[in-house]
Amino acid sequence: NAHVVIFSLLIIASADFFFLSMIV
Repeated sequence: NAHVVIFSLLIIASADFFFLSMIV
């Protein structure tokens, strides 16, 4: 299902952004 892929990509992107925010 496309919605699952978009949702997982959104979670990965937000987690990556949070990780970058923790570094800075």
